[in-house]
Amino acid sequence: MHLLTTLSTPPSPRKGFAPPPPKPLRILYADDMPELRDLICLTLVRGGRTVECAVNGPEALKQLRTALKAYDLLITDHHMPVMNGLELVAAVRALPSTADGFWYLPRSGRFTSPPPTGACGSTK
Repeated sequence: MHLLTTLSTPPSPRKGFAPPPPKPLRILYADDMPELRDLICLTLVRGGRTVECAVNGPEALKQLRTALKAYDLLITDHHMPVMNGLELVAAVRALPSTADGFWYLPRSGRFTSPPPTGACGSTK
């Protein structure tokens, strides 16, 4: 994740020095609805992100177990069959390699209930 900080006076760049461009945010997006999955992935890619998609919780967990360090962020649908978003996040938190911290963002296409308290955050 990129952290933005406010500096009282911006640092003056050195002549002939340009910092490297930031790495694109690498996202794993899990959603069982193909239309929404395609729309969100297209939007994220157009925003300069690197995105891989999973069609459900078990597939996302398999991808994370295989290469957790390949992703900076997990975005997951809350309401999915087989394994819902909260179950997926709990399984990701249980992975031993998440000790360094892993960001996740649950989302839902349903607007009938408010999001659960403390649903968004870090494993840190």
